[in-house]
Amino acid sequence: MNRIRTVLAALLVAAVVTALAGCGGTARTPEPPATPEVTEADLHFFVGEESAPVTVTVFEDFLCPWCRDLDRVGHDRLVALTEGGLVRLDLRPYDHLPRYGTYSRDSARVWAAVTATSEPEVALAFHEALYADQPAEDATPPTQADLVDVAVAAGADREEVTARLDDGYAEAWVDLATEVADATVEYTPTALVDGREVPWPDGLTTRQYVARVVAAARAAEATCDRRCVG
Repeated sequence: MNRIRTVLAALLVAAVVTALAGCGGTARTPEPPATPEVTEADLHFFVGEESAPVTVTVFEDFLCPWCRDLDRVGHDRLVALTEGGLVRLDLRPYDHLPRYGTYSRDSARVWAAVTATSEPEVALAFHEALYADQPAEDATPPTQADLVDVAVAAGADREEVTARLDDGYAEAWVDLATEVADATVEYTPTALVDGREVPWPDGLTTRQYVARVVAAARAAEATCDRRCVG
């Protein structure tokens, strides 16, 4: 009986070795989960109707004090244009200030996770909360976990946001957003009206710049009206 058991055990070992040899001699390592795909379409966060004749795109960094000022001074005027049907606003945060630490990237990562998982009004509330409590560039910034708390307070779902942070989507989003922004603009904030940059020369105040953006949007609408009539 012992002899039979020994023979059977030897045959079993031989079968396993043969199977492993057929697969290259080693057991396969499970493939890591694929990072969710991010495209340029995912980078846009629109406010306003798709039918609006003019698109105003704002490239921004949540650590940039000028971006905060533009939001404070221009938010109501630009949102009023979206509500009036003139403008579709496209908010485009990215990692423009990595030299000041990780906050620019962390805040953009959480923004990406929030916009991917939340209703637009929640994302807008998070956007405003980030500027309302913006850290100084040389201060110790909130951690990513702190920023998730801010997102949850704005109405986001913690588990859904955390899942997008953990599965690689938010990281890939910031990489692509930063690549596209760096190829399009040189500084933050920068506003584009129908793809054309509205310059912000030295000496121009934030209020004056907002007025310039609004004027450019109205001029673009007038141009569109003439083109459509013609």
